[in-house]
Amino acid sequence: MHPSKYLVEIGRVALVDFGPDAGKLVTIVDVIDQNRALVDGTPGGVTRQAIQFKRLRLTKFRLDIPHGTSSKVVKKAYAAQEIDSKFASTPLAIRLKQRSLKAAMTDFDRFKLYKAKQQYNRIVNTKLALLKSKGKTALKAKQNANKKTKIPQPDHGVNTVFVDVGNTKLELLDQLGDKSPIAAFMSKNPAGGIHHLCFEVDNIDAAVEDLKGQGVRLLGDKPKIGAHGKPVIFIHPKDCGGVLIELEQA
Repeated sequence: MHPSKYLVEIGRVALVDFGPDAGKLVTIVDVIDQNRALVDGTPGGVTRQAIQFKRLRLTKFRLDIPHGTSSKVVKKAYAAQEIDSKFASTPLAIRLKQRSLKAAMTDFDRFKLYKAKQQYNRIVNTKLALLKSKGKTALKAKQNANKKTKIPQPDHGVNTVFVDVGNTKLELLDQLGDKSPIAAFMSKNPAGGIHHLCFEVDNIDAAVEDLKGQGVRLLGDKPKIGAHGKPVIFIHPKDCGGVLIELEQA
């Protein structure tokens, strides 16, 4: 008998796994000993008989019948619970049906199945290749969109390149002119580095007043128009743990 999570008990419906009645359902009406059970398969054309447990595959179905009851009672309970129709929809019954159909196939049937599978695989592979091609095209377009050219910002003394990486933008800067505000930073960091962090705020004027009220020093009296064409202001790094912070109007 196959390992099962169901118990051997009176009324348990089981499938005969091999032997003369293989593939038919029976109901356990009595347990004879540790190796055999008395089963009744009258609804499926199986006569009442003793059968070894190793020939049975237990199902989840169970009839509410008394111990050692008659075939008439078994048949009535079996029909009332519509065991045949319920079992037909189980994965086990579907596998058995497929196995039976496959065993009954002729050489010509197998050839037709092979050709059908071949045609199906061809369609799937074509669709998959098309999706991959579209995906590569979209990725390339996105990558090209992110490749920005250097934009001079003479009013701010820097050249900028903005790279969109999702919900964050990287702003690449380099010095524009000797009086660039990042000239000192570049002289200290010739290989480059993180110059500042920028955060969007809903109301930059309200944010400025709030920071002033807390005694936070700002680089400038009021916001100025930044590289994105929006008002910006910088917070003194000495009040931010040595990090230069920029606020930008959202």
